[in-house]
Amino acid sequence: MLDLSENNLVGTLPAFLANLTSLQTLDLSYNQFTGDVGESPIISLMSLQDLDLSTNNLKIPISFRPFYNHSKLVTFQAFDSLIYDDNHDPKYLFPKLQLNHISLSGQGNVRAFPKFLCHQHDLGGVYISDVHFKEEFPNCLLDNNTSLYSLELVNNSLLRLPDLSNRSYTQLATLDISHNLFNGEIPSGFGASFINMVSLDMSSNRFHGQIPSSFCDMRSLNFLDLSNNKLFGKMFSADLSFTKLTELYLNGNNFSGRIPDSLSRSTALSSLNISRNNLEGPIPVEFCQLKKLEVLDLSENIISGSIPSCFSPPYIQILRLSNNMLQGNLNLTLTESPRIYLLDLSNNQLSGSIPKWIHMLYDLNYLLLNNNYLAGEIPVGLCQLDHLSLIDLSNNYLQDTIPGCLHTIPVKEQEDYDRYSKPDQQSYVQFPTKSMSYNYQGKLLSMMSGIDLSCNKLFGEIPPQLGNLSSILVLNLSHNNLSGPIPSTFGNLMIVESLDLSNNYLNGKIPPELGRISSLEVFSVANNNLSGELPRTTQFTTFNESNFQGNPLLCGIPLPKSCSDLRREVPTTLVDNEKEDDDGSFMDMECFYASFAAAYLTMFLGVVIVLWINPNWRRWWLYHIEEWMTSSYYLVVDNLPKKLFPWKLSP
Repeated sequence: MLDLSENNLVGTLPAFLANLTSLQTLDLSYNQFTGDVGESPIISLMSLQDLDLSTNNLKIPISFRPFYNHSKLVTFQAFDSLIYDDNHDPKYLFPKLQLNHISLSGQGNVRAFPKFLCHQHDLGGVYISDVHFKEEFPNCLLDNNTSLYSLELVNNSLLRLPDLSNRSYTQLATLDISHNLFNGEIPSGFGASFINMVSLDMSSNRFHGQIPSSFCDMRSLNFLDLSNNKLFGKMFSADLSFTKLTELYLNGNNFSGRIPDSLSRSTALSSLNISRNNLEGPIPVEFCQLKKLEVLDLSENIISGSIPSCFSPPYIQILRLSNNMLQGNLNLTLTESPRIYLLDLSNNQLSGSIPKWIHMLYDLNYLLLNNNYLAGEIPVGLCQLDHLSLIDLSNNYLQDTIPGCLHTIPVKEQEDYDRYSKPDQQSYVQFPTKSMSYNYQGKLLSMMSGIDLSCNKLFGEIPPQLGNLSSILVLNLSHNNLSGPIPSTFGNLMIVESLDLSNNYLNGKIPPELGRISSLEVFSVANNNLSGELPRTTQFTTFNESNFQGNPLLCGIPLPKSCSDLRREVPTTLVDNEKEDDDGSFMDMECFYASFAAAYLTMFLGVVIVLWINPNWRRWWLYHIEEWMTSSYYLVVDNLPKKLFPWKLSP
């Protein structure tokens, strides 16, 4: 045995290998060897049984002709290699080698499937990917190898899946034909031909039609992936009974109707993804029986009703119900699901308040409740979550001050993002940043951190403590009723890339400390009451003028208004305002006097005319005038000193 793997060796394969004629196992993987295998010294090693050439720059002919005489070779691996078409047709040649396992992948665009494999009879495992044959599915592999238990032909541009209804392949346990160009309907008897199938992956093809009822014959299925095809109709018939099924992926199709209650019979399910279909109706209450669920994705359907109050799987880690029509509140759900890692209920019609039990989700990393009808306060329980790194509560009706304790939210620098066996089915999050919405997945998601509280009814001042979020990348507080100054502590957000404070009632100056943030790519304070000079830094000169609009007292680059001009305008404006106040120019006094005189004249003439026309009213009027004058006279005489009225008579 000779193991030279992972040594970063370069150049062509060394000539001394030809002298190792008794060598049985050779591992040259994970180096940088170059050259054509057909012209290398390993061709003379006729005793080889196991050969691994993976992850080099070696060229390997698809015909496999250089190894035809290696009768002892049983295992061949060449991942990430350069596969080329050598135009060799082995029609009349019968290779001596009988492989037990072959793994071949890499860059290649060849004409046909390797015909030498049709002469193999002892194959147990076949893995070929990324070679692009553009040919039909090779039946010979199944027909000639009665011990074949695993067949994986991934991303090879295979065109057609033949009808296998009249054949039985009871030995095959794993079949992966994903990421090809298969089209048409899945053969009706497909399931009956593979009754012992354990893992079936037909995802990312062009299959259409319905899932054949014969799939129910594969009662040993543990893994089924039909995602990203064009399948339609009902998902499964009512007699579905996959009691051993642990992972089911039907996302990205055109299934319609209600979610079948029969799925609840698959009590071993740990991962269920039926997102991006046209499913409608409520979430079946029978889903409460799926106690082993770890991942549930029902997003992007037309599902309505409320989340069943009994739904609280104890082991669930990812729950995505976004982009549906779900209603009701969350007060009674998920109270016994403390292991949730990602909770996405965005873009629904959920109401009520954010539940108080949110602090019990101690493993929560990503919380998305945006675009609902949630009201009330932001629970301080969020501050107790030690792993929370992304919060989106935007586009709701939250009415509260921003809890200052949010600064305690940690930010991960690295996370074990490979939690699930299928990267395309694992956690992903859609989060707005830099004025656009992006999908974050895998390691990129683990590095993402942000808080979006925009488009609510939050009020009060921005807590200065938020400046302690020194590792946050996105902070959006726009479209609220926030007032007061921008905290100078925001200068501590040293790696923030997007900061949006627009459409509030903020006042005061933009803190010069913000000018030190070199990572800031998107910054907006538009439509506030800010004043003063913008920070004089290169970073601020890169921002657009629209980022500051709606603040008439701001000045400096990139705004067209210079601060010297603004200082001259402000005193002039104040003097003009004082003159206007002194002159009463806020009201035209000439018009006021004229209208006042006209009103009194009109009233006087009206009284005279009425008394002239009606003699009874005139007598009544003159009588009361005379009585009033007499009363007034005696009132004055009786209450003033006698020396002023010496003629006053004594009683």
